[in-house]
Amino acid sequence: MTTPVVTATEAMPFRDLAALLYARDIGAVPVVAPADQLLGVVSRPDLIPKTAGLAATAGLCPGFGSRRRERRRALARTARELMTAPAITVAPQATIDQAARLMRRHRVGRLPVTSPLTRRLAGIVTRFDLLRVYRRPGEEIRAEIETEVLPLCAARIRGGWRCPCVTAWCRSRAGSKPGPP
Repeated sequence: MTTPVVTATEAMPFRDLAALLYARDIGAVPVVAPADQLLGVVSRPDLIPKTAGLAATAGLCPGFGSRRRERRRALARTARELMTAPAITVAPQATIDQAARLMRRHRVGRLPVTSPLTRRLAGIVTRFDLLRVYRRPGEEIRAEIETEVLPLCAARIRGGWRCPCVTAWCRSRAGSKPGPP
């Protein structure tokens, strides 16, 4: 998750939105109310109809006129008029797997992270964030397992509960042969 998040207000003009996306080299920006409540998202593709000069022909071109969303975006002047709402969001406690599935299902490249109750923006997860996990060195992952996961596993095993997700790994580290589960 990326924090802090670059955001826009609903009154931000088109030109300022385009400049913000370009200056920060980002693909989208969440649109928020004054209390950081998420209203929607403006992405680069939302800007294309206006950028392509389609605003001038929006009412004249029959093929274009039937595409109400693109016509609305071509005529838009503010973030509120451009944004996709409601935005597809993810809760702060969601896993990487859940976020990846949501992105794939809804064909989006980013997910604002919001509190389910307040819709207050806490961060944003992008495709890049999902791939970042693969950049961690194996030794760093091993150290995390040994210092954070295994102590929890050992405590639960002593309490009579078996941890199947790391049992094989625990046995291999202890040098014992796998037995029945």
